[in-house]
Amino acid sequence: MSVYDGDRTQLTLNLKAVIKVPEPEKPKFVFPPKKIKKSDDSVHDVPAAKTNPDAIAAFYYVNNILQSNAIIGKQEQSALATAVFKGAVPAGWNWAFSMSMSLDGKNEYSLKNGTIKLYVPPAYKNSGREYAILAMDKNGKVFFLPDQDTVSDTVTVTPNIEGYAYVLIYKD
Repeated sequence: MSVYDGDRTQLTLNLKAVIKVPEPEKPKFVFPPKKIKKSDDSVHDVPAAKTNPDAIAAFYYVNNILQSNAIIGKQEQSALATAVFKGAVPAGWNWAFSMSMSLDGKNEYSLKNGTIKLYVPPAYKNSGREYAILAMDKNGKVFFLPDQDTVSDTVTVTPNIEGYAYVLIYKD
């Protein structure tokens, strides 16, 4: 209700209303899977892999919080990026596959300073094998990121670069 007190510049509103704002719905995340199977399936319970045989199970965390807007998947890089990556593979190491990380559906040169955890696909598992990831920044500089965990089924790295292109490499 409004009250006009005779002065054209003065208008007092006396509103009394209760507005009930519903609680926001919690997002329903499917990542990470509740249980990672220790079987030979290459998808580790990741739903997307049921329709995409090239899917890999990889997750991106910032401050130990899963970033649900990040998607890491196998992706062939441009001819130039592939040549730069191949030239950076250290002696004795082998190329497994290249991948990209998109945030909010975009491959962009934003700072990636979280942790990437990649489950090694069965085709690349071998007893005693050592893994690492090569990461390329926006200037084409390649960084060697050694595996930070001791689990043979995963590769865990912290890129801390402005980039989105990566390559899994291994050494027997």
